[in-house]
Amino acid sequence: MGLVVNSRLLEQVTALSQEEQVEFIGAVWESLDHARLPVSASDREMLDEALADLEAHPDDGLPAAVSIARLRSLRA
Repeated sequence: MGLVVNSRLLEQVTALSQEEQVEFIGAVWESLDHARLPVSASDREMLDEALADLEAHPDDGLPAAVSIARLRSLRA
């Protein structure tokens, strides 16, 4: 089963700058119904393990805002 992509839309997206394409991808991602996204058994197992680790060691991680700020500083 192949995906049919609107060629005009694809042309418009590829004409965007890389930064604009990333922003577009983010907007598309946010528009999805995340509750309906398929998750494989191995992905679910990995997520369950990560959640268990987070719950067992809540002080080991960084707040999302700190991580995002660090990533953004790498672009600068």
